[in-house]
Amino acid sequence: MALNPAHVSNFDTMRLASKNGDLALMECTRKFDGETVAAIAICNRNGDGTVDFVPIAAMLEDPFNELDPPDGAELKDKADAPA
Repeated sequence: MALNPAHVSNFDTMRLASKNGDLALMECTRKFDGETVAAIAICNRNGDGTVDFVPIAAMLEDPFNELDPPDGAELKDKADAPA
């Protein structure tokens, strides 16, 4: 499965924000059900000294039991494929 280009772009933005010290972990309200969730947000610093926060990723409650990472077979298959 190929990664969504928008996810790759958000990840690149998050890496740059982290490098610049412009990343925050905060509680946000999920719009569709009103639940409070932990989220990673980008800090947009404004010229007047204020900061706008843009949530870009929600934290998993139990990442070890919620997701299985790829087993590496996909990467091996791509490496073995003829060019």
